[in-house]
Amino acid sequence: MERCLAGLCVGALALASFGCTATELTVARYEQGIVPVLVSVNSQGKVTHVQVSQALKPSLSKLLRKNLDEAIVAPALRDDKPVNAQIVMRMKLDLTPTEDGRYAARFLPVESKQVPYGAWFWLLDGDRYALVDDVRGPPVLRQAPLPEPRRQARPPVPAPQPPAPAQPPTSSSGSKRA
Repeated sequence: MERCLAGLCVGALALASFGCTATELTVARYEQGIVPVLVSVNSQGKVTHVQVSQALKPSLSKLLRKNLDEAIVAPALRDDKPVNAQIVMRMKLDLTPTEDGRYAARFLPVESKQVPYGAWFWLLDGDRYALVDDVRGPPVLRQAPLPEPRRQARPPVPAPQPPAPAQPPTSSSGSKRA
């Protein structure tokens, strides 16, 4: 009985520690021109969901989705069987000048990292971003930088005035009566 109880305790600790380590996966600094993206791919190898770490213009979002569809052509495999998967890809916007003086734009993968399948959201803090799971509760912030703290305008504090010189009491030699 004690062995069974000890085994259950070890198993519970292992599960609890896995839950603690899996809540925040990616913490990195923002780099100019690099966009971290969470990509969900189904067992047929099709991109089913794209979650960008920062808000993009609609034209760039459309281009990113198109480039991801072109780059991901097969599903993830586990034991030689296709499975659903999620990956974080860091994508770089590549601009190439064309002959007519315009630019051709495309997103190129810089780095990718597989993450456990689940519900994730991006948490941004200044120039850092993190991928956090929804187990921690509702997100405080999604796809937007933290707002600047509001500072209330205070009236200017007047400079301290030097004390007025003390005036000697005036004494009159006589009293006037009417």
